[in-house]
Amino acid sequence: MLENIRIYLMERLRTKREWISERTEILCPKIQKKLEKAKEDAAVNIARFSGDSKFEVTHMYGEKFVVDLEKCVCDCRRWELTGIPCSHAICCIQVIGEEPERFVNQCYSKDAYVRAYAPVMGPVNGSNAWPDSKKDPIHAPKKLKLPGRPKKARKREPDEQKNDPKATKKLIRVGITHMTCSGCHQKGHTIRKCPQKLPKDDLVPSCSDRGSSINSNKCGRCHVIGHNIRRCPGNQVEMDVNHENSEVPQANVEVANIQLEMVVAQQNHSIISQVTQEVITVPQQNVQPKKSVRCYFCHNIGHNKKTCMSQQAQDWRNRKAEILFPTYVPSRGNRKRTKQTAHRILDEDEDTNVLAN
Repeated sequence: MLENIRIYLMERLRTKREWISERTEILCPKIQKKLEKAKEDAAVNIARFSGDSKFEVTHMYGEKFVVDLEKCVCDCRRWELTGIPCSHAICCIQVIGEEPERFVNQCYSKDAYVRAYAPVMGPVNGSNAWPDSKKDPIHAPKKLKLPGRPKKARKREPDEQKNDPKATKKLIRVGITHMTCSGCHQKGHTIRKCPQKLPKDDLVPSCSDRGSSINSNKCGRCHVIGHNIRRCPGNQVEMDVNHENSEVPQANVEVANIQLEMVVAQQNHSIISQVTQEVITVPQQNVQPKKSVRCYFCHNIGHNKKTCMSQQAQDWRNRKAEILFPTYVPSRGNRKRTKQTAHRILDEDEDTNVLAN
């Protein structure tokens, strides 16, 4: 790319030097064209000389301007901005009999153009003629791949909105301290970090205000409400009994059973008294009988599809039919008709065997 730019500049400097050498004007062609347009517009102005190279120019529509030819200044400010005399200045120049080209800035002259394109950009040999430096060639640096997903959007300022129409119109909070708390209505923080925020003990009611709770679990061992089978007091008594020698006399076993009945009775008495004092009724669970097993093949009760005799007989008939007709038929309808034919042949063989017997 740099080589193409060098060649372009070399040819441009040459063509510009050749082009300007053929021109005979004092000014550049485009500046001369603008000056001619200003000369035509000067016909609608009237200049009155006041002295000290100052003029009062009156436009045909009543507008008035002050022009100073010595300082090259006009009140319309066009002469100061462009360096080319405006129509008001040209009207004054024509009064004194001077040429407007003499009052144009020198940067628009032909001599300035020639000096700008005078430097010559010399030719350069190719890489085949370059001297060998005996050093390693210069390669581009390796691209470092950063961890994570690369970001496509640049980092925006806090007060800069996103161009994405799907994005939110709200400003981000980074760098902004004018946040208003919805609790104390003060600026500088939110309700999450409010210093006047009530503690959790005041916001959440205590357990004493909720009332005492009663365990409604029913034990599967002693059928008592208030605990489950893992926390049943009878388990502890049984564990103590089993911990002793396996050859325990019958009297000790009877004593253990009596102790178990006493613990269960005491537990029942405590639960009933607690429920009576707080006047809380615990609804009894509706124990539904287990559903009977039903077969999905013959729809009979007492077995499932895996143990169904009809299903096993049907599977045996299908396997025998595949042995008799092992050919593969791609069509589903043909396969179904072939299977029906096989079953019909099996039925006929069974009837023939029955009649023969």
